[in-house]
Amino acid sequence: MKSKKSKKRKASSPSSSSSSSSSSSSSDTDASGKYKPKGLSKTLHKAIKPSVKAAKRKHIKKEPESAFAAMQKSMANIEKRLKIIDKKLSALVDEGEEEEGTKNAAQDGGEGDQSETGEKDDPDGIRYKPRKVKYRKKNSSQTNMDRIKRLRSTPPSPASFPTLTKLAKNAIASTTANSYCPKLKAFEKFCEKFNYEACPASIEALRHFVEALFLQGKTLTYVESSLAAIHHWHRSVGLDAPTKDSLVLAAKKGWKRLNAKPKKVRKPITPSILRKLIKVFLHKKETNLIYWRTVWRIIMEFYGGLRWADISELRTNHITFENNYMTLQLPKMKNDQFREGTSVHFYKAIDERYCPVTVTRHYLDLLRKIGKFPIYLQPRLQHTSSSQKGHVLAEPHQFLSYRQALKDSRHLLTSIGLDSKNYGEHSGKKGGITSAALNNASRTELTAVGKWKSDKMIETYVSRTPEFHQKVQQKLDISKQKSRKKFKNSFKNY
Repeated sequence: MKSKKSKKRKASSPSSSSSSSSSSSSSDTDASGKYKPKGLSKTLHKAIKPSVKAAKRKHIKKEPESAFAAMQKSMANIEKRLKIIDKKLSALVDEGEEEEGTKNAAQDGGEGDQSETGEKDDPDGIRYKPRKVKYRKKNSSQTNMDRIKRLRSTPPSPASFPTLTKLAKNAIASTTANSYCPKLKAFEKFCEKFNYEACPASIEALRHFVEALFLQGKTLTYVESSLAAIHHWHRSVGLDAPTKDSLVLAAKKGWKRLNAKPKKVRKPITPSILRKLIKVFLHKKETNLIYWRTVWRIIMEFYGGLRWADISELRTNHITFENNYMTLQLPKMKNDQFREGTSVHFYKAIDERYCPVTVTRHYLDLLRKIGKFPIYLQPRLQHTSSSQKGHVLAEPHQFLSYRQALKDSRHLLTSIGLDSKNYGEHSGKKGGITSAALNNASRTELTAVGKWKSDKMIETYVSRTPEFHQKVQQKLDISKQKSRKKFKNSFKNY
């Protein structure tokens, strides 16, 4: 028995030793089949782990840019190492295929004729069945190749797309992004306190956070803004946010129902109020620039269907005059998310006293007289007794603030005997839309004047003024029926 085993070992030793020596020399695998990097691959392997740890440290320290740079470095090293491994594994696979081909050729040459049943013919005429070959384990090189293919088929992390990530962060306006920052910091602190992962956030973490906000007495507006900030954060890095959770949405509705308060609706600037403002403050011997600035703004909001934000930063070069109309070129609007620009036309009125074009021309002439021509159509003004007209430019490169504008308009409304608390900066636009609706303007026309994408906002801006109700009641008045017979005959078929 010992002699037979020794013979077999001797017979098989040359081929096996040669193959093993060739495979060990050409690959970086050990006897067990595990991959051991050498050379450049080894250096890259050592460089990956520290860069990942550095990225983790930077993330904990709230340094996203540094963490992102470290992750990019590690990703580059991983890509390089994968290329090296791929080359070596492909070489191993080619060697294995060549060896298998030679073995098959040798077997085909050494074997005799086979019958249909697969039995071999012995030279002595004895038939015998071939020995069943057991399935061998997969080659380690092949398993490594499969693993690499699997890894490459998985979707890459958001850090692999820095350009797309940067563009996604700019999907919202800069002002909106700035308002999101404190909400996101509060959410990150909350997650750190209760051992939650902030991004991607779990449904449990979000529910816990929203519940904490309601218990702290935060308003629904604050909660909705926080959820919008979390949603945008996840979307900007290519992840799905759990902000549309059914329990959170139902809780918001319930909070709104339990804490319902009567909505304070601002009154519109009616045509009679606007006429009174123009008579009292514009057609006077004494010229007050603040009065002109305020009334001009209300006229623009009334005739153009504009908000405060639409005209707050308008410059003097944004206005052009034609024969019978003028054009305001608005560089930005609330509805203009992509800053394409909007043109608003104002046509001359029959009465010059109430004409928006004439009032604008007079207003610009007054601005030229204060000294240096301002950049903005609503500049900051400073009262001075030494000036001939009483006002000079405070700072030429600054425009009027919202708080000061609201203060000026309420001061004017109070001086003509109105309760100014019932009016706001949107009152001019509401008054214009309501006046157009009372004059039988269609929904399409009202939508165009209001600069809306749909006609759903008409109900919000068309105020139910006494004039509106009066007009509706006139249509319902049955005393205007010409004949009772006609009224009776209409019910015959019923």
